[in-house]
Amino acid sequence: RWHTVSLNALGAGLWLLSPPCQPYTRQGLVLGAKDKRASGISHLTQLLASPELEPPSRFLMENVAGFEGSESRDVLVGALRSRGFSLREFWLSPVHLGIPNQRTRYFLLGKRGEASAAGWAENELLAAHELPPWEGG
Repeated sequence: RWHTVSLNALGAGLWLLSPPCQPYTRQGLVLGAKDKRASGISHLTQLLASPELEPPSRFLMENVAGFEGSESRDVLVGALRSRGFSLREFWLSPVHLGIPNQRTRYFLLGKRGEASAAGWAENELLAAHELPPWEGG
């Protein structure tokens, strides 16, 4: 298990995550955070909320379509926002890039600090598939 000390020692400016998708699929019984395979994302979310952690300036996570409706996502987004991240969420598939493969995935992009102050570059493809802003607490 990672701890704040070990993560801080890495000095990573970008976190790329692709946690197990089974807890958020019909075949995985949509157990979400109750599924033991979700323990990794739950642990990282707890670390993100810790004031001892020096979070990265950028964050990217990919998962299955359906993750956006999960408790895991709500808690993760809340932790990221509490640490000053501005966020954008998307549903994207290879077919959107001209690749004949329909496999919709959920993407969460985040940035904070100087990276966040620069705003987001506009992209027609991303804008067409962006999810509505998160309104949770």
